[in-house]
Amino acid sequence: GGISKTSNVTSGSVSGTDPSITKVELYCNVASGTDPYTIYVKSPKGTITTISGPTKNGTLTTSAFNGENPYGTWSIWIQNNGVSYNGNIIPASTVTITLKVYYNY
Repeated sequence: GGISKTSNVTSGSVSGTDPSITKVELYCNVASGTDPYTIYVKSPKGTITTISGPTKNGTLTTSAFNGENPYGTWSIWIQNNGVSYNGNIIPASTVTITLKVYYNY
C-alpha cells in the first residue's frame, strides 16, 4: 500500500476563550478507484485517528477529538491498503477529503 502526501491545514481564528471540539466531519468525494484505503487525521494536539475510507461519496463523522482545542494545524493523509488481484494492486482510489471541525466556545 502507498501513502499519499500529507495535507496540512490551519484552523484560522477560533472563537471563545475555551473552545472544545464536539465532532469532526470528513466529506469524501471519491473520483475513481475501488481499492480500500485508510484515512489518517492528526489534530493540532497530536491525536491521530484512522477511519476506513468509503468507495462512494459520503460524509464520515468521528468523535476522536472531542474535548480538544481546534486551534492550530491539522494533518490528513490516506494509505492504500494494498489489496491485489492476480499480483496487481486494484486501481487506487482517488479521493478529495474536506475536513470540517465543530466546536463549542
